[in-house]
Amino acid sequence: MKNRLMYLMSLVLVFSIILIPVTAKAEVEATGLKDIIDDEVKVFGEAGGYEDQVEDLKNVDLGDYTEKKGKVNVYLFRGSSCGHCFDAVVFFAGMTKEYQDKFNLIGYEVWGNKDNNKLMEEVADKLGDDVGGVPYIVVGKKSWNGYTDSYGDEIKAEINKQYKIKSSKRYDVMKTFDEKDKSSSNDVISLIIILLVTGGIVAGVILTRKNA
Repeated sequence: MKNRLMYLMSLVLVFSIILIPVTAKAEVEATGLKDIIDDEVKVFGEAGGYEDQVEDLKNVDLGDYTEKKGKVNVYLFRGSSCGHCFDAVVFFAGMTKEYQDKFNLIGYEVWGNKDNNKLMEEVADKLGDDVGGVPYIVVGKKSWNGYTDSYGDEIKAEINKQYKIKSSKRYDVMKTFDEKDKSSSNDVISLIIILLVTGGIVAGVILTRKNA
């Protein structure tokens, strides 16, 4: 009887250990504009042919730029040594003086972070995109794969459009993942509680019968 009880409790413990990691978040790492600029300056400052743009990035004044709620979230999936990503960063950095109150730039480096890359694929799937590389830029429900100067006016127009929408009403693709993660975590936690409670009840019944 004692062996049976120990076996039952061991099963409950094993299932709990297996399920708990499911609730843990993947190692997705987001960075703000300042950190993105610092990374680009470090990488491309050592490469030839980018001197003028690197100098522009070094001289960008972010004193009045802050990432905060209420502004439009612009998501930039990038590779650390990607030339077109560098061009996109230069573009966004140059926008800060005019658009500092309208947008947050949130970056995800995907070449060195597999979880960031997986997130990019999930975002693309959610938006119906077939991403062939980086940069991958998302504003609301609109996206751009790659970067050329011709995208600049389109991106600004979409930021202006989204900014006019009340923040609580804006579509933000990342919020859809937050809600999904929260729901999944709650389901797993509920299952663990049920297993533990059921195991405790069964153990109590066995002990009661043994002592009867």
